[in-house]
Amino acid sequence: MDPTLEMSSSELARAVEPVDPAGSLGARIQARLDALLKPPGSLGRLEELALRIGLAQGRVQPTVVQRAVLIFAGDHGVYAEGVSAYDQTITAELCRAFGAGSGVIGPLSRGVGARLSVVDVGVDADLAGVPGVRDRKVGWGSQNMAIGPAMTVEEVEASIRAGAESVAELGGLDLLAIGEAGIGNTTSAAALTALLTGAPPERVVGRGTGVDDEGLRRKIGVVRGVVDGEGSRVEVSGKAMARLSPIEALARAGGFEFGAMTGAILAAAARRIPVVLDGYATGVAALLATRLTAAAQGYLIAAHRSAEPGHQIVLDELGLEPLLEWEMRLGEGSGAILAIPLAEAACRLLREVPTFEDVGAQRG
Repeated sequence: MDPTLEMSSSELARAVEPVDPAGSLGARIQARLDALLKPPGSLGRLEELALRIGLAQGRVQPTVVQRAVLIFAGDHGVYAEGVSAYDQTITAELCRAFGAGSGVIGPLSRGVGARLSVVDVGVDADLAGVPGVRDRKVGWGSQNMAIGPAMTVEEVEASIRAGAESVAELGGLDLLAIGEAGIGNTTSAAALTALLTGAPPERVVGRGTGVDDEGLRRKIGVVRGVVDGEGSRVEVSGKAMARLSPIEALARAGGFEFGAMTGAILAAAARRIPVVLDGYATGVAALLATRLTAAAQGYLIAAHRSAEPGHQIVLDELGLEPLLEWEMRLGEGSGAILAIPLAEAACRLLREVPTFEDVGAQRG
């Protein structure tokens, strides 16, 4: 049995090692990139991506042959506040479509040769037995954060374990793309961003599914209420802290899929599997993971910059520059899937392009 499956969030975080603490691996990868049959640095950010994947996997010539897309689904009690333009039953319908290989991500996953795994961790519907949907339900939707905590600490820990277990079930992987589905989760993402970074609600809240001006005002009001309810400083174990811990933030304003994505990121990093992030929600989960252990940052790849305004704040906190600028805001792992061919190209660069020495040539 994989020992990480019995770990708490803190134990799982401790299992993540820095990608290259001595700097020697990075030097070797960079030396190979500079020796390839091309001017040094001429492929720009593709070379940066190759270096990042090589560091994450711990090898000079990485590969992304075994690739998977992992989607976590959950519903949110804050939906009751009118923060979404869509009915909450859509979450379950999306899961059924994904499980059947349909929706948006089914065709996209097949197009890049990635296995698709859909996991119910908190959908407010009975999906047991639905083909293609794994049942790891922690709860039937979170509680309404506008009224009180969204989850208990025990539920947070359970959702993190569900995410870690889902990664273990996929077996050996070279690359993992993650995504989510859950009506109302951009409100949760915004509230978590505000709690973790101190950014004002007006800067982290976007239109999500396409709410109108009144819906946007409601979303901002909910997030402001959550932030104001916590105060500018909080008391943790008798000590005044400027911000909530990641676990406390998840309990206050998260959702089951946020906990699961956090656990999946930590479990992948512990296995030296680079993780391709999708948009806002996955970025927030990555921020939670890096707040649990800074070492997780080295395993992250940002696929794109979401049209949601808070995503840029999250990317800045993570120190990541996205690969794509396509104004996407669907979620569901769609942007992460589109970045997989770039990751493959970066690996082929290190594995298949000859060096000047290989062809018996000299630089001018």
